[in-house]
Amino acid sequence: MKNQYAKFLLIGSITLYSVQVIYNLGMCMGFLPVISLSLPFISYGVVPTVINALLIGLILSVIRRKNFQ
Repeated sequence: MKNQYAKFLLIGSITLYSVQVIYNLGMCMGFLPVISLSLPFISYGVVPTVINALLIGLILSVIRRKNFQ
């Protein structure tokens, strides 16, 4: 992908998801302290679900438009 802005959007969004998943796995295994961090699209809550849906929409939009740039 040639557009730097699109690269940074993808890297940031994927980083947000990976940190949430890795931290939740660490909490379940007892390696990390338990905090109120939601698991993407699995945990209950309106705000985290909406934010995760917006991030997925952003990722899909960037991927869809990469051929037009």
